[in-house]
Amino acid sequence: MPLHATKYAAAHDLYLPVDIRLRPGEITRVGLNLCCAMPSNFYCNVHIRSGVGFKYGVILSNGTGIVDSDYYNEWFLSLYMLPQEHIDDPDERLYDFYEETCYKFSAGERIAQAVFSVKPDYETSDMFFEAEEIQKIVTQRGSDRHGGLGHTGK
Repeated sequence: MPLHATKYAAAHDLYLPVDIRLRPGEITRVGLNLCCAMPSNFYCNVHIRSGVGFKYGVILSNGTGIVDSDYYNEWFLSLYMLPQEHIDDPDERLYDFYEETCYKFSAGERIAQAVFSVKPDYETSDMFFEAEEIQKIVTQRGSDRHGGLGHTGK
């Protein structure tokens, strides 16, 4: 079952229920043998553990997972291992498997993290506008920002 690794940990660690092998450049779907009945005003963000991403180049194929409070089925991870020309293998996880390079992760290892958050309680119908209409809001607020994707500086 998911646990907080320390008293002040923000996330619950998610564990692999079975051994898996990941190949660079491939997506692998892994069931966690885990379901959740969270409070209806919560949702959960699922992220890869930072050490797994840093050491082995494993990410979630969609970047992050969102679990809604009304989802009661088994949780899955869609894992993607980045292609790697020079693989640093400090834990000797590298195997030749059908003449391809793959990494082995064992059952019971922490692979991802679940961060629970309270879903904001607000009406969204007055938040979203078509791009042409937003200029009215910008004028009211006095903003002169333009661009995006890094336009606020380094």
